[in-house]
Amino acid sequence: MRIVAAFITWALVSASAFGQDVTYAMMTDMHVGAGEADKDLQAAIADANKRDEIEFVVFKGDLTEKGLDEELDRFADILETLEKPFYVIPGNHDTKWSESAGLKLYELFGDDMFVFEQAGRLFVGINSGILWRGGGGHVTPETLARLDSVVGANPTKDLTLFVHHPLDFGIDNWYKVTNILRKGRPTAVFVGHGHANKPYDFNGIPGAMSRATLNKYDKGWGYNIVVDRPDSIFLYEVAADVDRELWLTIEKSDSLEIPFVDSADFAAYEATIGARVELGKTLVAPPTPYEGDLVVATLDGDLARYRGTGEEVWRQSTPNWIVSRPVVRENVIAVGSATGDLTTYNASTGEPLQSVYVGEPITADLVAFPVEYYDEPSHAVVAGTGSGRVFCFEFFYLEELWRNEDAGGMIETEPLVAEDRIVFGAWDARLYCIDRATGMLNWKWVNKDNFYYSPAACPPVADEKNVYIATPDKIVSAVDMMLGSTRWQKEGYGCWESIGIDDEAGVLYVKSVEETLYALSAKNGKRARKFKTGHEVDTAPAKILVEDGVAYVPMKSGVTYAAAAKTGALRKLLFAGTARQLSVVSLGGGTLVASTMDGTLVFFSTAK
Repeated sequence: MRIVAAFITWALVSASAFGQDVTYAMMTDMHVGAGEADKDLQAAIADANKRDEIEFVVFKGDLTEKGLDEELDRFADILETLEKPFYVIPGNHDTKWSESAGLKLYELFGDDMFVFEQAGRLFVGINSGILWRGGGGHVTPETLARLDSVVGANPTKDLTLFVHHPLDFGIDNWYKVTNILRKGRPTAVFVGHGHANKPYDFNGIPGAMSRATLNKYDKGWGYNIVVDRPDSIFLYEVAADVDRELWLTIEKSDSLEIPFVDSADFAAYEATIGARVELGKTLVAPPTPYEGDLVVATLDGDLARYRGTGEEVWRQSTPNWIVSRPVVRENVIAVGSATGDLTTYNASTGEPLQSVYVGEPITADLVAFPVEYYDEPSHAVVAGTGSGRVFCFEFFYLEELWRNEDAGGMIETEPLVAEDRIVFGAWDARLYCIDRATGMLNWKWVNKDNFYYSPAACPPVADEKNVYIATPDKIVSAVDMMLGSTRWQKEGYGCWESIGIDDEAGVLYVKSVEETLYALSAKNGKRARKFKTGHEVDTAPAKILVEDGVAYVPMKSGVTYAAAAKTGALRKLLFAGTARQLSVVSLGGGTLVASTMDGTLVFFSTAK
């Protein structure tokens, strides 16, 4: 009888739970750190606290304006006034310029994804923000695997998905998400990003974009209240002068038609493919060539070496969060991590050798150069950090040789080592040149004193006279290597943060935001060639490799092009997958490697 009574009690409670309404608030695009955004969020939270019916609050990304640690701390401080449970996912503003390489979000909120159950329904939030590599949305292979696991374990439960970008072409691999959701019972997808209340249909799944908390509208600050009932979902707007106004009703359906999207993951055009490796893990920095092989470091800390044939030599799992490109000298690999460690490994075996802690995230790609160490020839390794510091260590003993603290913002990309100088950009709108032997400042250059136009994501290139940079104000600049003065500047090419140089030919290659690749004279910036690629908006920063007069251009779309200014030839080489490409690297002997942020490595060759 006790067993029967217990079962009846459970059944009644369960039925009651599944028949309950779930009422919650959605807040998005808070942009803490911009204008009066902090006050707007505080007002929205104060209003939510007064409403007893609100059970929890979901924050759908763009928590901050620039993703800086101090902005995230401020956001977290404001959330301490919220008297409801809350769940947080980031947006592109939180990831594009993150000086912690995304780690601050984990420190404050534990994860960039959430999954919980309320009244028998699943609520899942996923991150679509891209760490550093341009705007737009993308869902990592790790997140897709986690989402697939959740849906697979709960195929019959109502599921509401939250994501910052619209689940359409705003996320380049959106279809991978809907292909997973169709295995379960999705009821709605709720997004932010567009700062407006707007109904959507995401490949057969009903959904909505919701307004920002920002006081940019006639109604003032605001947010959405969602009432999730067993058969319908109701969205209400709340604002400074709107108590609660219904603007959308979504009827739940047992028979949503969610088409499976069968999209190509790879194609070879004018390239001979030697091997293709799928790591299934996020890459933030391009791999490193070494003696005809390839050294690869994934975001979650895997370090591996591959032959030029694609064969894995060894793999080492490390506890690090790796966002910078390793560097190799004399069979020793140096690896920097966002957790602040600079560690060396044996290049033959992957065995760890030694480590030094710098106290903050190592964000820039590592570079190395020859030095004298106790009167003996050796090498030095340079690491740029999230705060703008530059550390120089002897390569094999990791003894600090010097440090530079002139920069006032994160150093993101690979510094340029040119003769006795090191040149790098930072997220403080400045380009720096320091002495290679001492770290002392030679000069600093600024064009527009504006954070968003910083020469920080574009790897600088140089010839004997000038340093060249492409910045998000769509200007190409030539800066005198010795003096730090502007030699020339050119607008009209629609560039962003992607450039390459053919030093012998005196030609710069610049990728425009849309449709076109340009070849320019390094002497004066005048156009030498115009190549029509037809690409759509592409703000992904990647250095253009130039080898033997051919420029290898990686695209946001996953396509690799080859262009030659001398002949005017443009060839579409391969499609590596729906993810942003990193810089193409050369292993020598005609073997090249294209790579994507999703961990695809394509070893290929092509006719020159």
